[in-house]
Amino acid sequence: MTALFVVAGATPALATIPEDWAELEASGTAAHTCPGAGTEAVVEVHVHEGAIVILDEDGDPVSEHDLPGMVADLADRYELGTESDGTLAGRPTRALSVLDGELGRMEIVVDPVTSMPLALTSFDGDGSPHCSLVLLDWELTEVGGRDEAGPEIPSVALPVSVSDFWIGDVVAGEGFEAALYRDGLFTFSLTRWEDDLVVEGTDESGVVELGPGRTLLTWRSGGGTFVMIGDLPPDLRAAVVSELPAPDAGGLFRRLWNRLFG
Repeated sequence: MTALFVVAGATPALATIPEDWAELEASGTAAHTCPGAGTEAVVEVHVHEGAIVILDEDGDPVSEHDLPGMVADLADRYELGTESDGTLAGRPTRALSVLDGELGRMEIVVDPVTSMPLALTSFDGDGSPHCSLVLLDWELTEVGGRDEAGPEIPSVALPVSVSDFWIGDVVAGEGFEAALYRDGLFTFSLTRWEDDLVVEGTDESGVVELGPGRTLLTWRSGGGTFVMIGDLPPDLRAAVVSELPAPDAGGLFRRLWNRLFG
């Protein structure tokens, strides 16, 4: 696993989750880089209720990374790895790792005084970096806290769980239903429209690259249209898609889909 920071040389210890992450509130800018996709951007971020939220130019959330165990319990496949002291841009830090089996799935570099997450790197199934988010500047804002009561989940046809991701917030309306799924680290949204829907910008495989590491997938199945949006590492994305309803279409589209997602 590629480290973002310089290790000070001490023997790594078992990682522990900062207790004040759930109440940490901060805003700033960050460098968002995804080597595999060859994309990078400077983005606005907000640390809120145990998650790092990436905002668009209008201040609307477009992506969210849960700090381990804060918003949802970690999926069973994850476990905390080690933590070690080091430096990032000349300032003392400590780094926490989260393991997915023998794979280092995520590394989070933390300010030891405020517990502010200064950098976050996720990794693909082959151990290569998927995306990194490195804070360029930030300031603490008011202290908040997440409501201990989870959202009330209405009855929907979308799956309750998919490949260790569990359904969270749900929105249902005329002709559609949408949900946000979490595994304690990553999130993605899934929407099902009752009618055929053509998403502008999709190629013949139904894929749109929305930004650094962020992908939209769309396909028709069972008389409706599915739209999935997230910045999952490619191996996790493929695992999720393999458990969702397969495309109806045959021929070229189905062959392209099977080649991408199995």
